[in-house]
Amino acid sequence: MRYGFVYLLANKAMPGIYKIGMTDRSPLQRVDELSRSTSIPMSFDLVCYAEVDGALEHERALHAEFSHFRVNENREFFSFNAATLEDVIQTFSGIAINFCNCDYGLYLHKAKKAEQQRGKVLSISAAVRTLHENEDTAHGKGLR
Repeated sequence: MRYGFVYLLANKAMPGIYKIGMTDRSPLQRVDELSRSTSIPMSFDLVCYAEVDGALEHERALHAEFSHFRVNENREFFSFNAATLEDVIQTFSGIAINFCNCDYGLYLHKAKKAEQQRGKVLSISAAVRTLHENEDTAHGKGLR
């Protein structure tokens, strides 16, 4: 395959889900195309891209490297937490002739914040579950 770009896209409608793709045109042009042609309610954001020789081969290699994060094996969407997102970005920058990390900082910040929120929700859920279990135990022993 010829010279082109591999890119990482995000969409506010799908937090934590990223698209790894390739194009032989401007990555911004590709973002516009995908944003118009999809049933996603919000536009895609370009997180980063790498200008490369052999764009198709690099895209396939990225898909293979991160295959265990794939949301659907027939689609180019991947579920990444903040730490994995950093690894993905580093991989992109390592293969690039030219690298642009567009909105990377913003998405990394949002990914970390979302993980913290999920942790708080899980902690609250665990506390409520424990409280209910203790109440059930107390009822079973006739302590109430």
